Amino acid sequence: MQKKLITAYCGDKEVVNEAILGLCILNGSEEKTSIIVELLGEKNQECETIFREFENQIKYLSFGKPDSLTLMNAYNFAKKVLTTAECHILILKDIIDILNQGLIHYEEFIQLLECKKEEVEIVITGSHLDENLLSFIQKNISIRVDKVI
Repeated sequence: MQKKLITAYCGDKEVVNEAILGLCILNGSEEKTSIIVELLGEKNQECETIFREFENQIKYLSFGKPDSLTLMNAYNFAKKVLTTAECHILILKDIIDILNQGLIHYEEFIQLLECKKEEVEIVITGSHLDENLLSFIQKNISIRVDKVI
């Protein structure tokens, strides 16, 4: 994979979500399109409300509870987005945790990355980045929240 435009956001889920939200809004204000694929759980209503203001630049999709069928649907959707360069940034929320849990195998994820058009940036999120992914990552952003008194 030549130009690795893959960024990992790892750490506290709430703060990672806020960082992703900011990234999408920033890119939306620059007329760049983002697609967020929510892989673990239901749509976040707060995010969905915010994204309505940027509906031409940001698409927010949830595939529901992660079972083999919904994960396969999400995988196929992501593959279509990457092969057609449907957006500037594809965000795969919680894919790192899904890989760490073995719900999707690393080999399948690597095949997905190989479908990527050069101009599409991939952002992946999760709690902890496994060493198996480090060779594919251009930027690894770890976010930690310290308790402030």
